[in-house]
Amino acid sequence: MEDKNVLNDMLLTEKFMIAMYSQSVNKCVNDKVRDDLISVIYDEYKMCFEIIDEIEKRGYSYKIDLLQDEIKNLMN
Repeated sequence: MEDKNVLNDMLLTEKFMIAMYSQSVNKCVNDKVRDDLISVIYDEYKMCFEIIDEIEKRGYSYKIDLLQDEIKNLMN
């Protein structure tokens, strides 16, 4: 598998995880657990930015809108 595909898959996975954690935060009734999930989401966003930086550093392109559509498809 090409590096570009691996990086795009990693970015898609991170965005999917953020969506899943966000759903959990919305349903969470325990403040401590909610705060922990929000912290995890923050870490996932940092990972996304690191992946995007690597994608851009290598001159690859990515489409955020396409990734969002793929996440919605995976969730359905």
